[in-house]
Amino acid sequence: MASDEEDQGLRFRPEWTEEPHVEGGAYLPLKDRSTHPEIVPQCILGIAKATYGGLHEINPPPSPPPSPLSWIPRRHGGGFRFGRSEDNDLVEIPQEIDVSSLSEFLSFPKLPIELRHKIWRHCLPGPRLVELMYDEDTGACTSQAPLPICLWICSESRKEVNLFYRLLFATDRAEATIYLDTHIDEVYLGVGNFHPGPRSVLDLFLSLDPKDIGQIENLAIDSDIANYHESDEEAPTWGLWWTLAMSTADEYVFTNLQTLTIHRNPSHKSCNDSPYIDFYGDFILTELDSNPGEFQAWQMEISGCYWKRKTKVRPVPWDIPLHNKATWEASFSRLWADLEKHKYKTPGIALKTVRLVTFGKGPDHWAGRLEFLTGKKYVQATGCIYEGHKDLDTLLDWKEAETDGTGWYGYLTVQLSEPEFDPLLVYLTQNACTCAIGHAHQAYYYDDEALEGVDLQKVLVVVRDENRHGGRPPWY
Repeated sequence: MASDEEDQGLRFRPEWTEEPHVEGGAYLPLKDRSTHPEIVPQCILGIAKATYGGLHEINPPPSPPPSPLSWIPRRHGGGFRFGRSEDNDLVEIPQEIDVSSLSEFLSFPKLPIELRHKIWRHCLPGPRLVELMYDEDTGACTSQAPLPICLWICSESRKEVNLFYRLLFATDRAEATIYLDTHIDEVYLGVGNFHPGPRSVLDLFLSLDPKDIGQIENLAIDSDIANYHESDEEAPTWGLWWTLAMSTADEYVFTNLQTLTIHRNPSHKSCNDSPYIDFYGDFILTELDSNPGEFQAWQMEISGCYWKRKTKVRPVPWDIPLHNKATWEASFSRLWADLEKHKYKTPGIALKTVRLVTFGKGPDHWAGRLEFLTGKKYVQATGCIYEGHKDLDTLLDWKEAETDGTGWYGYLTVQLSEPEFDPLLVYLTQNACTCAIGHAHQAYYYDDEALEGVDLQKVLVVVRDENRHGGRPPWY
């Protein structure tokens, strides 16, 4: 039996530069790497197809007519497909058949039990995005993800559901209410799903049963909250979730985590994820089956016009940039290096795929979340999201451009009132958030008496009008 030292010698040993290869640049591997295969791995193709619908299709053919059986999902490998390939052609119903009679099938109980079990299994919902919402007031975890309808049909269908779904995420103050298929469902931690505050995610982890956390295989997290809870200045920029995912201890860790997706919303301007402010794309780190411990980096190369159905998507190897002044490239290469180093030191870590992707790209089951975030703005000062209308957009843009207080944001501050209120804090005090958890939180940076007579919108209209006509603040 080989010793731990001998076993370590047989495994892939990652070697990376300790510092960026040039000042402000990315990290580089020091050891020769396995070349990217000519045939793209199936896991990368699966992600690409689930997100973009197809590959190498400049002019996709028109969608075929829907099949009457296309609504029936079937479990396939790591997920579901709908209908059968032989049912893709339109099946016309003879006129002599009463269509209304097709809504009932009274002979179902007479079918063989094996066939009934298959039918119940085909009616399961398939991969879901399970948004985890945590209410600190009640201590309850909830989700708006659709539940399997078979839970309420009969005892036989419910037994079939229980073969795949588990009731998880009880807390020390509330019972579990979320059904999860840990193999195909994606648990999502997103802004607006927790009470505001940098400890909200940590409080959630501390209240959950460690065994429930350990059963999660697919996790997605917003980059805005991915970096909370750095323990010190030496901690990695990706924060608590990385500590949990890269550990095999017995409590508060993702011991079975297979895939991790970090979503970045370019409209959310947060210093929490400042390295990724300029990031826009879809990048994937995946472990080699032929050489466990070694990861390869891929990116989705997209060209054409997506909404005109003239798009071309092709997974290609990611080349680490050699130029300086890297931003997200440096952070991504550091994440790559840390992942390999942790896998070498602790082979039991299950994580095999890490994805960094811009919001707006996601598989079908992300549609509801993406639709909800349309027009929304995340504001780190409160930990909440707000309707991204013109006033908030202007405030955030002007504040981001402010360097020394001599810009339009500084001028607006002076014009707002004699005590020089911070315009963004005034806005947050006077407007409730629109978080998905529904708590309609309203920040209170100033009391009502202090803001009496302060009309932010009126002042903003005047200053914006001066800016629109090409004017400059008076001190220029």
